Amino acid sequence: MATTVAMMVKDTEEQAQGQRILVVDDEPNVRSAVSQMLRLSGFRVDEAECGDEALALARHATYDLVLSDIRMPGMDGHATMRAIRAVQPQICGLAMTGFADASSCDTARAAGFHSLLLKPFTFQMLLEAVDAALSSKT
Repeated sequence: MATTVAMMVKDTEEQAQGQRILVVDDEPNVRSAVSQMLRLSGFRVDEAECGDEALALARHATYDLVLSDIRMPGMDGHATMRAIRAVQPQICGLAMTGFADASSCDTARAAGFHSLLLKPFTFQMLLEAVDAALSSKT
């Protein structure tokens, strides 16, 4: 398992060169852990604790991917993704949630997300989802 993750990190580091990800989550521990995992993989990462902060960052910096929690106070993840895509139409999105039902994936896609990552997830699951989302842009 450790070898598999190490190989994935090496592969991801090569793909991550120069790619910038915006991580949006109102839970500080989740936001920090996800950001750390992505940084270890070679991505440049900015963090936002809410949709409004994420939108403000997206107005001033270009991102390759927004990785956003769905359930957040104020602007939820769906509204956040729609607002960011209005500013950066080319951006790819990956939704995170611990509360999914049968319609969650469809709702996430309708908001502009590539896919939905269910919490809790492993480092390997995160890297695979990020890679798939970024690969869909090309």
